[in-house]
Amino acid sequence: MSSIDVGQFDGGRGSSDSDFNILIQAPGYYPFRLLYYNGGGGANCEWFTFLNGIRYLINDPDPSNTTGIHAYYAGPSLPPYVATVSSSPTNVVFDLGQSGSTTIVSGSVEILVNGYSGVVTLGTTASGLTSATFTVTNAVGFTSGSTNVVTLIFTTSTGQQITNTTSLVTPSWQNIPASFAVTGVDTTKPGFKIKPFKSNNGTTVASAEQELAGLDGTNQANLTQIIDGFPIDTNGYYTWTNVINWDEIAVGTTGNHDGHFQPPDYPDLEFPGMPLVGEATNGLVSGDWNELEEEILTFVSFPSAGFYTMGVNSDDGFNMSVGIDPSKYGTNGPALVLGDFNGGRGSSDTDYSFYVQAAGTYRFRLLYYNGGGGANCEWTSIDPGTGIRYLLNDPSPTNTTGIHAYYSGPAVPPELQFNAPVLAGGAVTLTWTGTATLQQATALNGTWTDVTPAPTGNTYTVTVGASGNLFFRLKQ
Repeated sequence: MSSIDVGQFDGGRGSSDSDFNILIQAPGYYPFRLLYYNGGGGANCEWFTFLNGIRYLINDPDPSNTTGIHAYYAGPSLPPYVATVSSSPTNVVFDLGQSGSTTIVSGSVEILVNGYSGVVTLGTTASGLTSATFTVTNAVGFTSGSTNVVTLIFTTSTGQQITNTTSLVTPSWQNIPASFAVTGVDTTKPGFKIKPFKSNNGTTVASAEQELAGLDGTNQANLTQIIDGFPIDTNGYYTWTNVINWDEIAVGTTGNHDGHFQPPDYPDLEFPGMPLVGEATNGLVSGDWNELEEEILTFVSFPSAGFYTMGVNSDDGFNMSVGIDPSKYGTNGPALVLGDFNGGRGSSDTDYSFYVQAAGTYRFRLLYYNGGGGANCEWTSIDPGTGIRYLLNDPSPTNTTGIHAYYSGPAVPPELQFNAPVLAGGAVTLTWTGTATLQQATALNGTWTDVTPAPTGNTYTVTVGASGNLFFRLKQ
């Protein structure tokens, strides 16, 4: 790249040394940069060199300082440099800085990815840097989790050609199949279904799932509230027609708002099941939000196939999934986990990208939990054109993401499974739940074909021994 790190300490500490060795290949003047920071507490900084085991401050006027090392604040204009480089599933972006009169010749910028060149788009960041973006031309972008060698080449106004090469790991992303899409969603009912649960919880997704299942004690959340004009439904879910921008409102943390979306433009909203404004809230402290879960179910519509990026700002963690039944993920089913944070933290972002194979509406589930301490949750999407973050269902007129969430739609279909077979009169009768195609094969690793004629309903009878061994499966 344009520079190398020669030493650092990345963290917090009291006054301490970090010594490091460097090899100068030729005498001369070299541009150096020292970035110092103090997070809190005491503060000090010294920059020194060594001679015969003795430390000397840079530019130390002591006559015994014969290191020959000097520092000057004025010099020639430095060439443009790479400030940051990042990648997403669909592009590579270099942000280039200019510290003097030497500029980048715009038509000279080239980006190679794994040796292949592509179209480069130049722009300007909010901080005034020049951005150079290489966009993948194929439909599905960089392979999830892949490592790619990236080279930036440009010419300066002084005629110098600069080449920078590095390796970037593409963030992992999921591919949402078109088979997950649903129909019959009521698009006149924007919002979410929310189940609050509060009992005894740790700070992991697994412990949150266990608590939500009622395995860790009685639900202590308030299930008698009227939210957005609706009482809790017979399945234990509130109807939530606002955005997901939750914080500890009843505790009275005025001026201590978390996340990106804060008053006055975006008032923080109380967690469903926790005390609402106007309820008896005297004596509440932040710890009263401990061991809280919120399960959020919704139908999210996407206007077109392609990559999308969502984010959750949370204190503590969350799990986001999508599928025919989004609660059945991991070892429990085929739903996909799009993003999560499995642990405890203060208010922080986790952003994640995914590819939607077809425009349509999909069942989403966000499981949020707070193990202890502060609590907040924001569910956002990021506009790929501007990089601006919007709350899901944000009514802002600048929100042109085209992503919408609705709380009313078709029920999750019955879980697909065989019932116990029935043997009678020399025949076996198979029955099953759910909607699927019955297939058969003469071996488990053989060729599977649809049963013909197709069974009527969810029942099929086959004569024992008529065709040798037969194996059956359900294909969804």
